[in-house]
Amino acid sequence: MQIQTEEHFISSVEIRIATTNDLDWALQQLQLFSAFYKTKNPLFGKDEYAKEFLLNLMTNHVFLVAEQDSLPIGLIAGLLTPHFFNPETKVLAELFWWVQEEHRGGRAGYLLFKEFVEIGKQKADWITVALEADSPVSDEAILKRGFTLKEKNFLMETH
Repeated sequence: MQIQTEEHFISSVEIRIATTNDLDWALQQLQLFSAFYKTKNPLFGKDEYAKEFLLNLMTNHVFLVAEQDSLPIGLIAGLLTPHFFNPETKVLAELFWWVQEEHRGGRAGYLLFKEFVEIGKQKADWITVALEADSPVSDEAILKRGFTLKEKNFLMETH
C-alpha cells in the first residue's frame, strides 16, 4: 500500500517597486496604518494630497511593495534626501513600513526591509528607521541587521 502525502505549497513573496497601479491599495493600507498609529489627528487626511505625496515617493524616492500570488500584501517607503545639517550626507529616511495583519509573521516584512536596506546601501550614506511603540518588530531585529540606536522619537498631541 502506498501512502500519498499532501504537499503544502507556500507561495513566495516578491518585492517590487511600487507603481501608480498600487496607489488606491496603498492609500487604503495607509488609512489602516493611520488607525494603528492611534492619534487624535490621523496621519493621512485628504486623499488627493496623499495621492500626490505617494506619487512623488514612487517617482523620486523609494517605495516598495510586497506581493504574494500577484496581490499586494505590504509596503515600505522612504525619502532619499540630503541630511538637514550636512547636505553631503545622503539619507534614506523610512516613512512607513506596513504589512497587512493577516500576512504578519511571515516573510513579507523582512523581505521589504531587506530590499529597502539594499537600496539604501546603494543610494545613501545613512538609512534611518523608526518603529512605532506598538510595532510587532523588535528593536533587536533592527539592531542585528547593522543599525544602531541613535535617537528615540516622542509625540505630543497639542490639538
